[in-house]
Amino acid sequence: MQVIEWLFVNRLLIYAGVDSPGLLSIKHIYEIAKLKHEEINQRTKTIEEVCVELLQWCHKLNIKVQHEVTMEQMAEFLSKRKEYLNQQEILKQNKLLKKK
Repeated sequence: MQVIEWLFVNRLLIYAGVDSPGLLSIKHIYEIAKLKHEEINQRTKTIEEVCVELLQWCHKLNIKVQHEVTMEQMAEFLSKRKEYLNQQEILKQNKLLKKK
């Protein structure tokens, strides 16, 4: 798994198995690009090129990127994510019980 994909999936509120697993703003993309740009192997690229690469990964992972993410949108997303994670935990516990 590429570092970008790992970052999206494990650190940026992304979850699998749904139509739109994540929600990011252009500002999020830019801030991530600045971090990526500091990496040794990314210094030959401009921040703009890193942004394009990140946007391509978002497209690949079906992550929604929009100009701005409102507090209401983020709250709704986080609520859905929490529900999803709770369901995943229940499924995990059920599997463990069946193994016993």
